[in-house]
Amino acid sequence: MTEEQTVQGRKLHDTGTRPFLKGLLIFVGIMAVIATLLHVQIPIEIIGLTGLVFAFWIITEAMSGKSTATSSKFDSSVRPETDGADRVFHNLPQDCTVFHNINTGYGYIEYILLSKEHGLFIIETKQLSGKVTSVDSLLAINNLTPEQDFFVKILWNSLWLREHVLKSTKLDATITSVVIFVNATVDVTEPINGVIITNPESFPAILRKVKTNPNISSNLWALHKSGVQIW
Repeated sequence: MTEEQTVQGRKLHDTGTRPFLKGLLIFVGIMAVIATLLHVQIPIEIIGLTGLVFAFWIITEAMSGKSTATSSKFDSSVRPETDGADRVFHNLPQDCTVFHNINTGYGYIEYILLSKEHGLFIIETKQLSGKVTSVDSLLAINNLTPEQDFFVKILWNSLWLREHVLKSTKLDATITSVVIFVNATVDVTEPINGVIITNPESFPAILRKVKTNPNISSNLWALHKSGVQIW
């Protein structure tokens, strides 16, 4: 993920000043070679222009490296401790990998978790406090129906991930969708709209209970470990 984002950052920067500088530097170099072959003395203006272009090139490269590093860090860094990532993923079973901030082209998936035994998960964390319950198969926070729809985005992202995994690997994987309330008490025992609702402390145990096609899960894990981009 990080390498891909870094390459994209460099490509975006290449569409600006750098191609012009590169072309100008090549032109000056060609002129210098021709002058040498024809035994013509190189004017001081060409030497000065070459130095100027080279200086601009060095400055542009330095700015590019700084910009790319900042973008990569923002897109792929682990979320701060206050977001509860350490609590959510502190007790995972063996053979699990967590990916953060996956760009779908329409937005970002907060977390994708791949487990060799339990398959693929899409995970979103919420910072709301209070008590989360289920009333008539509807989500309630402090006995009130939330204004925000917690399901549309994660279910759409689950479809996106399933389609892309199928396209990349030819494996029709089941995607388990999970919403984790980091700062709330959660009293929801059954999935709502197919989405598991839980808290950080309960998530590892819930993950271990999820049963998917073992052949698909193990094949996805093997592809991932061999370096294949599975979506």
